[in-house]
Amino acid sequence: MGRGLSTTHENSLYSLSPAVSIIDTPGFDANREDDDTAASAIDKSDVVVYVHESNQLGKKYDDVFNRALAARKKMVFLLNCLNFEKWSPDENDNIVSTIEAELETKRLKPITIPLNGRIVTPINILWARFGLGLIDSDSKEDARDIPKIRTYAEKDLDISASGDALRAEMLRRSGFPPVRNFLRNLPLELLKHAVSNPQQEIERIVDRFAAGLKKRWSAA
Repeated sequence: MGRGLSTTHENSLYSLSPAVSIIDTPGFDANREDDDTAASAIDKSDVVVYVHESNQLGKKYDDVFNRALAARKKMVFLLNCLNFEKWSPDENDNIVSTIEAELETKRLKPITIPLNGRIVTPINILWARFGLGLIDSDSKEDARDIPKIRTYAEKDLDISASGDALRAEMLRRSGFPPVRNFLRNLPLELLKHAVSNPQQEIERIVDRFAAGLKKRWSAA
């Protein structure tokens, strides 16, 4: 999410292994050029991991979803629960249900990959960063959020632990560990899908090959 601010203007490629790479895109909603750059990564991807704020979809991001749908890309939909009134993933069940209904209306459910039986998975990325020790103490924003996390843990979650025990508990409550394990096994999940739908996968490969051939022919 760009939130109207640009942090980067280019797609960045990170190779995790010879078979798996991640394309990190600019956030949406900063400007049209960044939106187009981010959306272009969809065409180069096998699966889209989409992170949304804890609010309804509306029409703002239809271009992204329609592009994924047209390209027949699979999508993992994560809801980042950073609303300070509802920091806990468990407190976002209503918005999760609302977004799932919106995905049904937009006919996007077929391209989503369910995680733990739901097509929208609520997590708190800030809690996960805190739990993994990835909070940047030099960042003004992180320095502002750390006391809020500790206060929320003590007053709203009744957690009396501190130090490593607090970090471990906040990581668990962030909902992120199951997502991390799921993403690690995602290539296998995609392979299972391809095997269960061989004709669809063959058509996708043929389409990709034909598009590449057309591009080379035009260049020649």
